[in-house]
Amino acid sequence: MEMMGCEAGGGLFAISHVRVKDDKHLNTVREQWRQQALTALRATDVQDIPFQLKTKANDQLAATAMPAALTVLPQLVSARGLRPDGSPVVARLLWIGSGNDIYHVAVYANQVSGETVDRLFTGLSLQ
Repeated sequence: MEMMGCEAGGGLFAISHVRVKDDKHLNTVREQWRQQALTALRATDVQDIPFQLKTKANDQLAATAMPAALTVLPQLVSARGLRPDGSPVVARLLWIGSGNDIYHVAVYANQVSGETVDRLFTGLSLQ
């Protein structure tokens, strides 16, 4: 697993990547990753959010469309939970699968509704 992150504007932003040897397991890996992330967050009020991903070929794709570049439909989740110190946190968690790769984009903050967060998610695209 590869991971990069930073803190900005009162939030923690992270992008993770894992390569799965057999693409038949992409959905299983993504679902297990989701469950582990929500468990670690001690998540409550978990909501799936429709998400459109941009690609180089298309400006926007419907959340239910499966473009050739994607092997797993994007999955965006909003959740409330607790930080390791027990303080409340709001999270936006996104998983995208392409080829044998799964990417996870996460934002953890007191509030996740600002322009910076929206810009991060709407600015994502597959090359």
